[in-house]
Amino acid sequence: VLMIALAIVSAVIIKEKSIWYTRFELNSEGMPMYTTKPLNEQFGSVFPNSIQAIQNNPIFLDAKKGLCIINQTSIRDERNVVVISEKINKLIFEQIYPIPLAKVFSVDFNNKYYMSLNNKIYVYDYVNDLFYMWSSPNNFTIDYMGILDNELCIAVSNNLLKLTTTDYKDRYYVNGTGNKDVGYPCYWRSKMFDFGVQEMYKQIEKMYLVIKPSSST
Repeated sequence: VLMIALAIVSAVIIKEKSIWYTRFELNSEGMPMYTTKPLNEQFGSVFPNSIQAIQNNPIFLDAKKGLCIINQTSIRDERNVVVISEKINKLIFEQIYPIPLAKVFSVDFNNKYYMSLNNKIYVYDYVNDLFYMWSSPNNFTIDYMGILDNELCIAVSNNLLKLTTTDYKDRYYVNGTGNKDVGYPCYWRSKMFDFGVQEMYKQIEKMYLVIKPSSST
């Protein structure tokens, strides 16, 4: 067993090459019973730290298919798992191999799924169904990522970076190094839009932002 993603009264067991499902029930005599059955034999994960539950749906990184979500447990075939990262799989697969050397961490924070993979962070905004990507400072490998005091913290090369929502939304700064308020490079990738014309798909290629400070000197 690689990892167990808990649901309300059941558990999804994600192994390296398969997914299983177990559920708590009471038998005819009122005794507790756990029924375990195979759920999907086409997907799995060798990255236990990639597994989270977003909106009560387990999400995980499959080394061959990318980021996947288990959307139902009522049927046993490939339809119960959806690959959500087709558009960025090329970027993900470049970071995965060789698998034993890949460092993967993930958190569910502020309605977003964050997955660090070596020196990149892939962010899935599951409310708006879009991805964007960050690069770590100087392309250092990310050593750890987790939640501390309701803030997203990332350990990179003996530095601690925090994502805070108290002052500025999605602002990174370096903590404890004397270089506070250092910008954190990031990339934004838009989802597909049709702008009301379904037969013509369009995508934003560039976006220009103007940042206004909260105070002046």
